Amino acid sequence: MLAPAGFGKSTLLAEWASQADQSTVWYSLDELDNDLSRFCSYLFVAVRKAFPQVHSQFFENEKHFINENQSPIVRHLVLLLSAIPGPSALILDDCQAITNPVIWQIIELTLAQLPSRLTLILGSRTRSPIGIKRLRSADQIQQFDILDIKFSQTDTERFLTRNLPQYSLEQAQKLVSKEMSGWVAGLQLCLISHNQYGAGAIPESGESQKSQRLIQDYLIEEVLKNTDEQTLGFLYATVICRRFSVELANELTAGLNADLIIDKLQREQLFILPEGTAEPWYRYHSMFRHSLLAIVTKQRPLAIDQLHIKAAYWWVTRDYYAEAAEHILASGSLSALQDFLTQYGWLLYGSGKLLTLGQCFEQLPRARVLQDTPLAILLCWTLLNDHQPDLARQSLLQAKAKAQGPLSKTLCSAFYALEALFAQSLGEPMQALDLAQAALATASNEMFWERSHALLVIAEAHHDLGQLSRSIASAAQAIVLCTENHFQTQTAQAYYLLASAYMAIGNNSGAAEPLDKALAVAANGGLSSLFASEALCWAQTKLLSSAGQYDTALSLLTQDSNSPSVSASTWQLPLQTARLQLLLSANADRGRLTDAATKLSGMRTSKCMKTDWRLAADQALLLWQAMSVRTSVACGSGSPKVGRWDRSASLEESIAPLIALLLKDSIPISLPGDICNLIEHNEDFAGSTTGLKIRLLLAICYRRMDQPRAAKLALLEALEWCSTEPNIGLVACYKNSLGLPLLEQGDLFDSAAGQWLFLYRPNQSELDDQQLTLRTALLTAKEWAVMALLADQLKNDQIAILLGIQANTVRSHLKNINRKLRVTGRTEAIAQAKAALRMRKRA
Repeated sequence: MLAPAGFGKSTLLAEWASQADQSTVWYSLDELDNDLSRFCSYLFVAVRKAFPQVHSQFFENEKHFINENQSPIVRHLVLLLSAIPGPSALILDDCQAITNPVIWQIIELTLAQLPSRLTLILGSRTRSPIGIKRLRSADQIQQFDILDIKFSQTDTERFLTRNLPQYSLEQAQKLVSKEMSGWVAGLQLCLISHNQYGAGAIPESGESQKSQRLIQDYLIEEVLKNTDEQTLGFLYATVICRRFSVELANELTAGLNADLIIDKLQREQLFILPEGTAEPWYRYHSMFRHSLLAIVTKQRPLAIDQLHIKAAYWWVTRDYYAEAAEHILASGSLSALQDFLTQYGWLLYGSGKLLTLGQCFEQLPRARVLQDTPLAILLCWTLLNDHQPDLARQSLLQAKAKAQGPLSKTLCSAFYALEALFAQSLGEPMQALDLAQAALATASNEMFWERSHALLVIAEAHHDLGQLSRSIASAAQAIVLCTENHFQTQTAQAYYLLASAYMAIGNNSGAAEPLDKALAVAANGGLSSLFASEALCWAQTKLLSSAGQYDTALSLLTQDSNSPSVSASTWQLPLQTARLQLLLSANADRGRLTDAATKLSGMRTSKCMKTDWRLAADQALLLWQAMSVRTSVACGSGSPKVGRWDRSASLEESIAPLIALLLKDSIPISLPGDICNLIEHNEDFAGSTTGLKIRLLLAICYRRMDQPRAAKLALLEALEWCSTEPNIGLVACYKNSLGLPLLEQGDLFDSAAGQWLFLYRPNQSELDDQQLTLRTALLTAKEWAVMALLADQLKNDQIAILLGIQANTVRSHLKNINRKLRVTGRTEAIAQAKAALRMRKRA
């Protein structure tokens, strides 16, 4: 039975002996038993104590052992053991104390002639020199080691429950360190420390200082005092390493023959464990290393710091930057840490060791980092990955203010790239576009990181500004650059932006391939927090819903809604909006619709980076309101029956039926108040024809709620809207669709307000815009997509490639556009397309 000190070898053997169905002879050895005469005499005494009937004059006479003649000793020892009645067991405990080779030779020779009814049990911290291989081949030996006898998690819990019945298991576990790793002596010492010094108190975490001291004293007394100087020197040098190889140990010990010492430590079972199978790596038992490190740090702190620095640069030369950072941090040297980050920080970042990098920056004073501009830029990227954009932006501004002298082109490009990211996240696409283009202009060809992020910002900014063909071109450039440099996250983001642009121009078939590639990259390489995986989920649900696969899209949203990440919380609003839209399109039951709408109503006031997300959320909620009203009116007092709702219905299309239903008496009493609460807190309808209709809707709701003053104010806002935004007045259309029902209800508004609204006449420019709006209303979705690319002055074949259609089809679409807009040439069509897109953008 082989195990280091304190793993319970003797206790286990004693427990076994007390319960065994056979007689046992026990002999505990120590250093004095290396004398052959003493060993044989004491062995005879142990046998006589267990079996008084056994006699031997040979062992009582010391003259037989003077010449150490093995033959008569072995002969009489075999006779002595043969006299023991069987079945029996002879236990020799603490065999590591025997270093006399003559005694081991006698034991081995005796073992070869041992009667079958007698079992010899050796308990030792080190391997015995007897021929174990021969015995194993003959199936005459069974060996137990540390892995067999150490306490498991279940054993530890039983030990604590039995010895600390006054505490719950969770409280008792706070008394012991997680580094015990089944070390029984450590558990017992923690228990003793608590009973002596704890006074019934449970520490908040980990073992107390008293128990640490007891464990250290135990190791000094039981292990270190019995270890030679050369082995001690090796232990003191290598204990700083969480794991080490022979090569690293040679580097740290400077001259000691590491492979021989490691072999000795393994033979002596000195708390060393092999790790892995591919390469010969080793580690110490966690508690042994923890306690020994505390002892050595207390005795020789400067030497320990120097060893950490030496180990760090050994790891660096082998491209293990996280292990190197661990030693640099442990050394406590701020100058060494700053030098390390300056030289290898970006390599640490590139290898994905962001937690380690964050720990390095936490140890360095922030003011010191901000004085070093390259380090400050690395800090900003680390903070961005750690979901701290506000702190990253603040650090960037401080670093820029503290920069000494003019910045180099490299640093300028890095600053521009970061500032572009911040501007884009704050919803400022024009500023982000300018900064990203400046980053590209100042970046050298080798600055792949800055250039890739700049291209991504440009693609996203163009998308937000409605310049979709430019967004597609920038995303394509970003894909090439990110793929060549194996930037997994950025590659997935670039494919996502390309797919989003295709979806925006109505080319869903063209969007499918880049989205599939984005999902494949994300699955194979994983994503950092610089790009949210929820964006891919959102795009995927859009494509699935456009293909009518509502159930698949809903299941995808349900799987993703359980993500606990910060990016998931940011994307909750668009994902929940998509869920409500899918439920509406799939004709879901009223309960699911109400649940989704309630969740979305609670989310829409949350802080989001994109205002169009809130607008989309409000559109989905208004669609749900319209559907609820339509269902209530259709069903009357009967059971609700949800009718088919056109998934392509827009916000404007939902307002007209709402107004018509509000003028009837059969609607729910609470509906006007619900609609007012929804609209009043919405600031995202400005700049569209919807804005005027919304105010008319508010006026009707307030009138139904018997609030005439609020109704007048809403109507006056609508009139002011018409006078300040002539391009979207369209009062003639409103008079036909909304005005007549209002005028029929003469008691709704006083005549002054009514006449002001419905006698309003637009000027000529407004009439032109009205005519253009009416004409563009005839365009199909595909014709709008063609016209959007036509406004960018693209040729027919370019439009065909982007939309994934034939050039002949593009020409057919252009003929229809010219006919509907009443234009005769391509130049006039481009001008009308730009005007229509400007109006649609404001809308």
